[in-house]
Amino acid sequence: MHYFAHHIGDFMRDTAHLELEEEAVYRRLIDRYYLDEKPFEDNLGKICRSIRARGSEDLVQAMLEEFFTQDNGVWRHSRIDAEVEKYREKSEKARKSANARWNKSGSNANAERTHSGGNANHKPITNNQKPINQGESSLSENSSGTLIDINWNPPLTCLQQIADNVGVDAFFVLDCVPGFSAHFSGKTVNDPIAELQKWVTRENQFKNK
Repeated sequence: MHYFAHHIGDFMRDTAHLELEEEAVYRRLIDRYYLDEKPFEDNLGKICRSIRARGSEDLVQAMLEEFFTQDNGVWRHSRIDAEVEKYREKSEKARKSANARWNKSGSNANAERTHSGGNANHKPITNNQKPINQGESSLSENSSGTLIDINWNPPLTCLQQIADNVGVDAFFVLDCVPGFSAHFSGKTVNDPIAELQKWVTRENQFKNK
């Protein structure tokens, strides 16, 4: 997960007794846990490396023992596990909903979907909108396109530009990303930012029907 709700009141309540370094280590632990969407392997050295805390093994161990639970060779965080499960359920629901809309939209949508995955001459859409400068998106692409997975997210700099082009707010674009990444997961897309803009446009049209 690249985005999660940070409940400031709950966090401050749970960490009010921590010193500055303790709080920093705990925050890095939960950020890494959310990012990887899985418990920590019970390997202190590996955990410390993953959160850039080498040399602070005692501190990391203390935070693990206080906020995490050891279970069958891993360290679990029950609240994060619950949030990850909800995220996965939401992504699956978005994927099924998106697939249903694609199927309902008919042959034009199917042709467009195929086009996005294999046409090397694909160009960003304009439709009298301001084209997105793909060079500014830093998507680690190659000549074959970008392989999308369930956790794919666009660069933050593109969110507002897509929002402006489509006429929605950036939060709407952000809400569209899980469905987009779930729908195209495992597929190579030549221009994912332009395709995401098409997706957001379509989602906005469905919303306003």
